[in-house]
Amino acid sequence: MPIPPKARASAASETEKSWVNHAQTDIQKEPERLEEAAKFLVGVISISLTIFISNRPEAIADWTSGWFIAATVIWMLSVVLSFFVLFPWRYKFNEDSPKDIKNAYRRISATKMLLLVLSLGCFFLALVLASYAFLAGLKS
Repeated sequence: MPIPPKARASAASETEKSWVNHAQTDIQKEPERLEEAAKFLVGVISISLTIFISNRPEAIADWTSGWFIAATVIWMLSVVLSFFVLFPWRYKFNEDSPKDIKNAYRRISATKMLLLVLSLGCFFLALVLASYAFLAGLKS
């Protein structure tokens, strides 16, 4: 367990105050950064899904079509999870309480981060499944 810093007898310097302000601004902007990452991920998912679906070779084995379907479903789940990061949910908090606002922003950030990580995990899983189906189907 980390040892808390010792109490100070002097006031914080301007540099220390600027770092505290920076940290507070960073916490406030975290939901926006997560939303920007989700927008980028949706674009990447859409492009890669389009490439895999539109360029499916005719010579691919029938037994791998189930893998393509599974990958497509997981890809779609990834897109939905990313859209949930972007969706403007109604968060309830007391607008007159700084502590309540701070806690709400932490909840918002944690929820958006979880959805983004799940979306990214689904994307990578779908990419692996589709690649396996593509490569294994061509070898058959």
